[in-house]
Amino acid sequence: VYCHALVRDAHGRKMSKSLGNVIDPIDVIEGISLQALHDKLRVGNLDPREIVKAEQGQKMDFPNGIPECGTDALRFCLGAYSAFGKDINLDIMRVDRWILNKLNVAAVELNDQLGQRNFMKATDAIYKFWLYELCDVYIEIIKPITEGSDLVAKRSAQDTLYTCLEAALRMLHPFMPFLTEELYQRLPRRDGDKIPTIVKSPFPVNNPSYIDEQADADFELVFAVVRSGRSLMGDYNMTKGGQIYILGSTEIAKLLKSEEAGIATLTKGSKSCTVVSDIADIPEGCASQTIQEGCTVYLLVKGMVDVDAEVQKIEKKLAKVQKAKDDLEKKTQDPTYLTKVKPEIREMNEAKLKDYEAEIATLTSGIETFMKLK
Repeated sequence: VYCHALVRDAHGRKMSKSLGNVIDPIDVIEGISLQALHDKLRVGNLDPREIVKAEQGQKMDFPNGIPECGTDALRFCLGAYSAFGKDINLDIMRVDRWILNKLNVAAVELNDQLGQRNFMKATDAIYKFWLYELCDVYIEIIKPITEGSDLVAKRSAQDTLYTCLEAALRMLHPFMPFLTEELYQRLPRRDGDKIPTIVKSPFPVNNPSYIDEQADADFELVFAVVRSGRSLMGDYNMTKGGQIYILGSTEIAKLLKSEEAGIATLTKGSKSCTVVSDIADIPEGCASQTIQEGCTVYLLVKGMVDVDAEVQKIEKKLAKVQKAKDDLEKKTQDPTYLTKVKPEIREMNEAKLKDYEAEIATLTSGIETFMKLK
């Protein structure tokens, strides 16, 4: 028996018959039509006026009734919100080395939280891996590989995907036993795999061979570039045809060059990504964002924006960065700075100053670039 927190509706309200927001777990499991929900209101002693109000609430929250979700979905949902003292708002309507490292991180976190009986954090570990790492990133980033002509790379990507899917099903099994068994039975077996049911398969635990902190660090830079590309396209309201350019130092350019296709795929609306190490290879008319010292992302916007408005926008940003740099420099020039500030903080501040200087240079260059378009 598991005691979970108070269950509220999707709007955070306590469940009340008069509001029409009482959810029967059986209705979540089996599904129910809107009319059947209305009919349930008439079983009991609810005032006719309250029935009308409740019907309006049901029509607003469940215009098509409640779809059949099954016991697994309900169990996982309650588990995901099971922090003690936290009310539940129930809303019915919710490469290769890097992903293996993330798979291992999720397995370690899952086992740790299950050991502490913290089901909210346990389900959160699985949810994050499935949605944000496997589906949002890995499956998207391998599309150019699986559609390409390099058969070795294609097979490697597919094998890794299989490994992640199979292990992720086993991690999810305690919370969604029926669904995971069904999917496990549909998953083709590798040679030598004679395990008849997911129940008898080993539960994922720490696998040292999957640990790869360097791959994790490398992909953090890739994700930072993708976020920057998306941000730039959002700033200029570009939804398609985006041309991304990345100016990187020798080592950064080498890393990102091998991920050009993946970056273009993950940057929604982008049609290409080109990594260069010489600023002369960046075309005129680009907006830019500095990721860190030695890495700047550019988006070609020539002919698509109001030049004067963009120059004003950059000048405003430049003034903000310049002020931040000046303020930090003022702190470092304080007579007591070397004695009162810890060495690690001083080191961080030095890195910040370098980043500010790099961003100021990039913004100044951006203004000059836009002025050439006049």
